[in-house]
Amino acid sequence: TESRLAFLQCLATPRQAFALVEALRTDSALRTTAIEFLDQRSHELARETGKPEVARVLAHAPAGSCSVFAEFGYDDEAGLESTIERVLAHVAAVGGDEEAGLAGVDEPVLKDIRTFRHAVPERINATIARRREQHPGLHKIATDMAVEDRDLLWVYELYSSRLTAAGLDHAIFGHAGNNHFHVNIL
Repeated sequence: TESRLAFLQCLATPRQAFALVEALRTDSALRTTAIEFLDQRSHELARETGKPEVARVLAHAPAGSCSVFAEFGYDDEAGLESTIERVLAHVAAVGGDEEAGLAGVDEPVLKDIRTFRHAVPERINATIARRREQHPGLHKIATDMAVEDRDLLWVYELYSSRLTAAGLDHAIFGHAGNNHFHVNIL
């Protein structure tokens, strides 16, 4: 049976994050089963939940960082070591700090990372509900899209810059391995 390594890396910029996504996606020696991206606002929203799992996951996250979460399959101890070495080499190559990462093979680490990931849409919905009390006609607007590999950073920067310029609170996260983002306008 294949075992799983869960890995979450916080990075200073989205450009670094998407460079890491590309490196992980194109490394044929890795058995990558999932790659997700969470922007800085997603981190802030997750922290607002006050969940201890989120605090543990983001304990070493630099202020203002975004993150890449990935899962990798491996068969044995040698496969695990090789996977970790390759992933950390990719982190270093994009200018990331391995101290701002979290990895594990046991269920508690996987549970913490999953709780962190699910805290984002939970908090988005709670934020909209709270804001709706003051503005009854308010609705969350969320997109669901996928783009070509070459357009991943471009579409992220397009949405992020335009929404920021318009003064709209937003969070961008999703399945970066297949370029499938969720842009949530709060």
